[in-house]
Amino acid sequence: MPILKVPVVHKFGIISHSQRLELQQRLIRQSYNEPQESDKRQSYTNPLEVSEQFVHKYNASGIQEKEHLRDRADKMIQRSKRRCGYSTYGEGDHVDLPLAWSELAILAQCKGKLQEDCFDILCTTLDQAPLHEENIPTLFFLAESALYWLRTDILKQAFLRAAEVKLLKMAQLVFSRLLFHHLSGHLRGLAEFKTRLNTYLDGIKEHQSSYQCYPGVWLCVRFISRVGEIIIGPYATKTVSKDDVNESVPALAACVFRALCLWKCVSTTNIGVKRAIVEMLLASQELSNNDWVDGYVAISILAEASKISSPALSCLQDLARGVRVTQTSEGRFETTIDHFPPPPINTAPETAPTRSGTDLHPPAPATSDKDDLGKKIEEEMKGMMEDINQTMGQSNEEITFISESAHTVSVEQLNNSIHQLGIKQSAGNNQSPTFGIGSWCWETGYQYSQILADICLNAGTTDIMKVALLGKWQDADVTTFRAGAANPCVESCALVDMLEYRGAQPRGDIVEHMKKVDWTWKLRYGALSAVSKLVHALQGNEMKHGSRSAAWSLMLAVQESPVSESRVLEAIRVAQVEFVNININNNPTTSVWKRIAESLSEIYLLPPPPPPPASRSGRVGPRNTPSPRKPRTPRSVKISRPTIKEELLIHTSVENTNPEFNARTSLDLNRVIADQWRKEVMRQQNKEDDERIKEMKREREEEEIRDREILEKRKEKLKGRPTANLAPYQI
Repeated sequence: MPILKVPVVHKFGIISHSQRLELQQRLIRQSYNEPQESDKRQSYTNPLEVSEQFVHKYNASGIQEKEHLRDRADKMIQRSKRRCGYSTYGEGDHVDLPLAWSELAILAQCKGKLQEDCFDILCTTLDQAPLHEENIPTLFFLAESALYWLRTDILKQAFLRAAEVKLLKMAQLVFSRLLFHHLSGHLRGLAEFKTRLNTYLDGIKEHQSSYQCYPGVWLCVRFISRVGEIIIGPYATKTVSKDDVNESVPALAACVFRALCLWKCVSTTNIGVKRAIVEMLLASQELSNNDWVDGYVAISILAEASKISSPALSCLQDLARGVRVTQTSEGRFETTIDHFPPPPINTAPETAPTRSGTDLHPPAPATSDKDDLGKKIEEEMKGMMEDINQTMGQSNEEITFISESAHTVSVEQLNNSIHQLGIKQSAGNNQSPTFGIGSWCWETGYQYSQILADICLNAGTTDIMKVALLGKWQDADVTTFRAGAANPCVESCALVDMLEYRGAQPRGDIVEHMKKVDWTWKLRYGALSAVSKLVHALQGNEMKHGSRSAAWSLMLAVQESPVSESRVLEAIRVAQVEFVNININNNPTTSVWKRIAESLSEIYLLPPPPPPPASRSGRVGPRNTPSPRKPRTPRSVKISRPTIKEELLIHTSVENTNPEFNARTSLDLNRVIADQWRKEVMRQQNKEDDERIKEMKREREEEEIRDREILEKRKEKLKGRPTANLAPYQI
């Protein structure tokens, strides 16, 4: 086989070796970049895709360009709003919560009104969305983002801003969900997330003092800080490693566990409610512990039970009033009330200056002695206590649980089961117990005022709404309410009572007493904030016009009172920022605490027992003779006529609005389709009628032909006879 020698041709002429290498590298680089450029030209990017570049462009643009970008940003928000299930409570095939929350967190970096809109959507979806374990990484991302914004941008500002309030509300909901996952044991082993969260939480405690003038915002910061410490746990120290930590499922506090039991009884079978209420009252001391997060969670779960059950709401208000139930040596339950509790445990140092003696409100005169008041309050629960003592049949050695299966459990077995379920006992049982809202931490008392407003908005019946707002003063004229007289919240503890709560009745030196109860202004601030929330949230709601009028009268009375403090009246301005964007037409049927109660009850509580099977005995009982029927008397039918106001509302309820273009076109299209369908049906009916007529004619002709043939055959047979020409059957 011949060997061919291919000549080497220098196409670029005579060049040096270094120039040739440089030329080859340039050609290789050019051939490498050409496919990438072609790929860029062929690739398509969604113009509504959320990215960091859009955020930087939006913040750096001018006023005119920002208006053009705002339309594009609104479309992005609508996509994320649908993706997070804003109108379907976070459920559906179109919902992708991790992606939607991440996009809203990125868009929240845009300054101005766009940032507040993103925070509003995040607050709504975080309050309504279901609790799924796959959302934990996104929740950590939101928590870290909120803490980063809080440390870099928010804390440097001199005044409280609307975006700051909404950011803290969003962060509070995020940490509430993380607290649930912590109690459920879903955060075990997430050392990287906890270590990174500890880095962002470092230094938050030092900035809490800047929010002391606004207890609602201050509570959000304290909740974030405290729950963050609980979640991080042993990872707070930087020297600890993942292998050295042995994480386990945390224990529930006794008050939280008994609140779950009450919620379970109320929301499922309604069996054992009295027993659950008594157990909750027995655990009232747990609400006064140093760890205020347990009391915060317990009353939040009780609020969800109070929305659907009036006895649960009475139990919640009895806990705030100081009603306590004790068990005697004979095994019976007795109820008393603590009228003069000591000041609560200080959970944070107060740096605010004390007010001068000229601004102090003089106390109201004492009503009666302690024992006399106790007798009046004991009569309210006497009937319930007697029913419980009769039905339970207790002794010193065993406790009978009221259930369909009627099991008997000893005290030792009860303690063992509580230990197995992971319920932690209070460490302060040996001390003298104190009860009532005066013994709670101010964080728990503030949350109590907020959940009363939530009950007024979302309760199942109007009676529950009235009790939450007015307590035992339901029949009183709210328009005549005048603020100024101190209310110890002993006879009733509703929102109207908390507006004037100034602690227990003074005994001894008034100046010392006012120094001890100076913290109560935070509870008055919370009550006024809750009333303002009702005023803004019920605006335009004709069904709850009476509740809004009552709340408006209470707010005006506090504003016009000469003893109202300026720091308390500041709650009205802050409430306008928090609740002005609430949509009353989309009344939420669920909340984050309702979902937490449902999930925790499935984890820590046993399912309700099945109903007992029907007895099928073979014995036949005596036959009952039917009693003679009584003559039925006709009942008078009373015709109810609407009032003049109702008739006006009926005629003015429907507004004459012009339909939009899409609605008009869809109506026209439906009209054309209906007309074509009608014509097609008529054409088919006419065609069937014609075919039916033709068939009848053909049958008639065939019958006539058959008759003629019969006649011809007969003539042939009778040919030559006299009856041959007669028709058949012719006489």
